[in-house]
Amino acid sequence: MNKFIERLIFCLGIFLNQILFINSDQLSSRFRALNYQIPIDSRLIYNNSEIKNKFFCLQTCLMDTQCDYAKYEKKECSLYAKQGNINTNLLSEKIIYQKAIENELIRECSGNTTYWSLRTNTCLPCKTGFINYSEMPNFCYLIESRWENFDDSKAYCESLGAFLFRPKTQKEREFFNLNAFVDSRITSVGQRYKWPDGSYVCAFYNNQPDNFGNSGNSLIESVLEIWPSGKFNDAPSTKVINQTICQHD
Repeated sequence: MNKFIERLIFCLGIFLNQILFINSDQLSSRFRALNYQIPIDSRLIYNNSEIKNKFFCLQTCLMDTQCDYAKYEKKECSLYAKQGNINTNLLSEKIIYQKAIENELIRECSGNTTYWSLRTNTCLPCKTGFINYSEMPNFCYLIESRWENFDDSKAYCESLGAFLFRPKTQKEREFFNLNAFVDSRITSVGQRYKWPDGSYVCAFYNNQPDNFGNSGNSLIESVLEIWPSGKFNDAPSTKVINQTICQHD
């Protein structure tokens, strides 16, 4: 390889590392570093052992509206929702990063027709027909009574510039007390259900998913519904449900 090219690549590597270092420090200023212990990991919403830099881990948390805490340890990034049993009062040698949000600005974003966007860090209006709930300030929701299967429900939400219900946290799962489809689907037997961002779905009802009616390797139940209990169950995509919940951020 030409020595000039080698030197250019070397300098570019140093430059990129400096950028990552600076951006990581800037991102860190948007988080509070806390000592922590996590007794229960049931509110883990994302885990990736392939994120090689704290900068990317914190960036992932900023872009995920469900994320309130980020942990980067041994090249592994874990994101948690605030409903998790994270006790930041207990002393530990480990550090967790709590997303810092401008509470005063959020308080100004009141009413059910606006929501606080974590993507833009600003107060934005809900789309027409959607409303915001103070318990879940980062989303707007629309509930429609319409008998539809999974594909029709999903397509309806997308036609409104939104997406099918994605209740990742316990608060979201238990809030509406309805039976509706959620935005998760598998294409083969044995696959794990994931949200569109790649994080795994948790909080299934007892012995679910079970692909009920399967004889051999047939995929009978390929989508998920949420029950009024707040638990998930797998169901056929052709099943028809009389509630559609759409949301947008």
